[in-house]
Amino acid sequence: AARGLSSSDRQEPDRKDSSMSDTDWNPLKMRWAALPDDAADNETACTLRLANMINAFRHRGHFAANLDPLRGSSHKKLNAHEPIYWVNTDAVDVCRLLRNYPHSVDLSVYGLDDVDMARRFNLSSEFLAHKKKWWTVMEVVDFMRERYCGSIAVEYTHLSDRYQRSWIKTIFESSQGTTHEAKPVELRPPPTAQMEAMPSRRRSRPLGGSMQPLTDEEKMEALEILVRSDHLERFLGNKFPAVKRFGIEGAEAVLPGLHALIRRGAQLGVEGIELGMAHRGRLNVLVNLFGKPLGAICNEFTESDMSVGDVKYHLGTHAVKHFGGKQVYMNLAANPSHLEAVNAVVVGKARAKQYFIGSANNPGHARVLPILLHGDAAFSGQGIVAEVMQLADIPSYTTGGTIHIIINNMIGFTTDPRASRSSYHCTNVAKGVEAPIFHVNGDDIEAVMHVCRVASEWRQTFGRDCVVDIVCYRRHGHNELDEPSLTQPLTYAEIARHPTVLEMHTQELIEQGVVNTDKVRELSHRILQEFESEYSLAKTYRPAPSDWLASNWQGYAISSLCNARPYNLTGVPIKTLKRVGRAITRLPPDFTAHPKIVELFQRRLDNLEKGKVDMAMAELLAAGVLMLPMEPDDSFGRIRRQDDDGDRSLADTIDALQPHALTEYVDHPTVDVRLSGQDSERGTFNHR
Repeated sequence: AARGLSSSDRQEPDRKDSSMSDTDWNPLKMRWAALPDDAADNETACTLRLANMINAFRHRGHFAANLDPLRGSSHKKLNAHEPIYWVNTDAVDVCRLLRNYPHSVDLSVYGLDDVDMARRFNLSSEFLAHKKKWWTVMEVVDFMRERYCGSIAVEYTHLSDRYQRSWIKTIFESSQGTTHEAKPVELRPPPTAQMEAMPSRRRSRPLGGSMQPLTDEEKMEALEILVRSDHLERFLGNKFPAVKRFGIEGAEAVLPGLHALIRRGAQLGVEGIELGMAHRGRLNVLVNLFGKPLGAICNEFTESDMSVGDVKYHLGTHAVKHFGGKQVYMNLAANPSHLEAVNAVVVGKARAKQYFIGSANNPGHARVLPILLHGDAAFSGQGIVAEVMQLADIPSYTTGGTIHIIINNMIGFTTDPRASRSSYHCTNVAKGVEAPIFHVNGDDIEAVMHVCRVASEWRQTFGRDCVVDIVCYRRHGHNELDEPSLTQPLTYAEIARHPTVLEMHTQELIEQGVVNTDKVRELSHRILQEFESEYSLAKTYRPAPSDWLASNWQGYAISSLCNARPYNLTGVPIKTLKRVGRAITRLPPDFTAHPKIVELFQRRLDNLEKGKVDMAMAELLAAGVLMLPMEPDDSFGRIRRQDDDGDRSLADTIDALQPHALTEYVDHPTVDVRLSGQDSERGTFNHR
């Protein structure tokens, strides 16, 4: 049409005249040639076809993995019309091979259907990390399915570094730590409809390399973390049924996974954690990872304290925790409603800390670890994710690797994956920076913990980004006040029938003999009593001003990883702040404001005169001060620090920080302030 041809002049290509028929390129119509009769040629052909199948598992096993807690393997749906999966899995060779596994396998996909199932082949050149040399066809199928298509799947063949690929291959294919020997599959009759409806209890976890199965003690620790995570959501839901909390129900495995990741990182030299996340599960992370008092959370729910002036699931915190005897300084960055906006802040803070604690020969990357939690829709849909990841290996920006954890509940607000992205997985953007991608079923707690430990080892070994994709579900709506069955009736009917993560994991531990029902009940009762006790203290809880800060902006911002942090003095006189504050709270005489706005402004003015401001007022004061020219003042930048010797003056502070600190007053002109974005006029929340 661009060349001026009319529709009648254009002709579709004649398939009959084409030199290549669809049987030459269509995987559903291609047929393998018969195996050679000559013994040597037959051996070679069979070995090559087995190698082809093995590499298919490594490249495309993730398409057939048992990742979805609700649907199982990727080629199954809740309903024939469900639009969640759009990749033609019939065109994926591994999916065709395993379509009816373990009842039957379609070996014709790889031209192995005529091979004697008892015959063994020397595959030592393919399985370099495995002690076993001679394999039957079905032993290969069972082994590769267990390692690449179980509760864990991995994408790593896009890595250009052969050593890095070999490292991951060794982790997944090593014979060490194997839970059981691969055995030929028992071909059983096709399952009944009732059998099809039952979720599979088989756990397939590759526990090779340095990764060993959890001890009973570790399993009990993970169980307690899971119980706390589950019970916290239920507790808050019962106490505050009409309040949004953006709970983590359906993805509770994230908490045991984070604990395992940080513990393993601490063993490998991590001293500081910089964590960024959106609102989903934030309250659970605050309480069950950072140890924020539940009384503080409940106090914020009742909104009896107005010192913060922001919603509870936007706030950050800091803590010093011990993991396996190792002390770790942890910061959770505050985050606005704009999901991924915190990414650059977190990696920037991590880079700054690494700079101050490191040296030219040892930049400190291994000592500070940035972790980012994402939603699946945001990870694939928001450009800032790719922008920040592209900085990962630039020398002046690298942090020595960021671990990205995706809470993949397969929905974005009310949007199904098919309507929100063009890729099968939400993680494809990570391939652009050659980050390995670990997919894991969120119903399998031990698999999640195992993958998170592998992620820590990868980062500490290679200093590069990696992605952990925890495939789970969202038990409630976008928030607890939404009704999700209006937009996803099939999915939420299945979720209503699906047992919780805690129920499934507890049953598994009971079957293993790790714990009994009485101990689980005792643990549950103890934790609920603890929650009730903290809840009773909520009304009397008085938070310190620094409780919600990710870290103090002064010298402690390095979390005590180094002795001092140089900084420029950016303060202004109190009288200047009050002048700006009075202007901000003055309504024009000819403007009729909403009564609540009048009340808000008056409350702000009263607090200002008392020397108190909340976060929203602080934002406005900062913008207002920038718009004013700076005027030298005797009280400029005066810092009061309480220590053993009493108050420390500005001069004392400068002397302590020389030669790094700014020692002279620097005048600057008025700075233009421009607010942009959809919230700059309406402000999202009243306090803005």
